[in-house]
Amino acid sequence: MHRIFEQYLHDLELAADKERLRDAMKAFAGGFGLHSVAYLTIPRTVNHRTRVISTYPPEWIAHYLAYRYQMSDPVVAWARRQPQLLVWGPDLAAGAKSAAIVRFFGEAAAFGIVHGLTVPIHENGIPIAAMTFATDRRGQEYRNCIRRHAPVLQFGAYCLHNHVRTKLNRRHVADAENLSYRQNQCMELIALGKTAPEIAEILHIKTRTAVFHIQEGKKKLNARTTPQARMSFIASRQGIQVPSLPPLSDLTG
Repeated sequence: MHRIFEQYLHDLELAADKERLRDAMKAFAGGFGLHSVAYLTIPRTVNHRTRVISTYPPEWIAHYLAYRYQMSDPVVAWARRQPQLLVWGPDLAAGAKSAAIVRFFGEAAAFGIVHGLTVPIHENGIPIAAMTFATDRRGQEYRNCIRRHAPVLQFGAYCLHNHVRTKLNRRHVADAENLSYRQNQCMELIALGKTAPEIAEILHIKTRTAVFHIQEGKKKLNARTTPQARMSFIASRQGIQVPSLPPLSDLTG
């Protein structure tokens, strides 16, 4: 699992455009045996532009945007209201009172999007984006993946979001008071339990350089120790709100 995540961070670092970010997402999801993955910015109104980076079938994305489903998608509606993870599938559609919601899930299923784990991404209490890991069937392999790897998939969504912000949306480039790009990379690996020498090897930098970026990152996170930095990184980084995970029984049914 660590090898998959290390490769994902490496791919994100090298990605310079939307297509390379999508390739990194695809490889990351595929490493866990997941069918497809999609990142979607959450529009506040119908006039706001929606950014989509997805391995879903292009026909579904075109249909989704043409019908403005980003404003009525029940999974996006959840992500607007709640920062907690959502595991969804046909049972969510079956319990819906709205014919439009039932139709939406039926249309998605026709493109192989049947079950999913959605990670809402909130900043300063405001819903900004969501990332969904989807599959065409809910077998034992899928249930085991969600049970074991939900926290890693959640963290992977935050990492992707951070790269989208810094590389595709210039309005969100960090200023001098926030973590630099290299400090973010080091803190991401610190959060995975990596040591300075290991971080240096992964990022192809000298150990003393890794130590320098780690120390600077700690200062900006107001953390005196590495465990404190690990605990506060995701929650403190640029206002991203990271909720506690629900019980595994809630995730797996």
